[in-house]
Amino acid sequence: RDVEEMERIILYIEANPVKAGLVDSPEKWVFSSAAVRHRAKLDFGCPLLKEHWPRMERSAGKVG
Repeated sequence: RDVEEMERIILYIEANPVKAGLVDSPEKWVFSSAAVRHRAKLDFGCPLLKEHWPRMERSAGKVG
């Protein structure tokens, strides 16, 4: 497996709540790594560290 395949898989997983009609963009699903990256202002592919997750939890109530 390579980086491109891993990115494809991550995008596929993050798109599932959108495909299910639960949200209109991946970063609005509060349990998603897309939400964590969005809140922490990280680029796609940046490692998600433990300290990034509390930012999402504090702002979870603000996500629509």
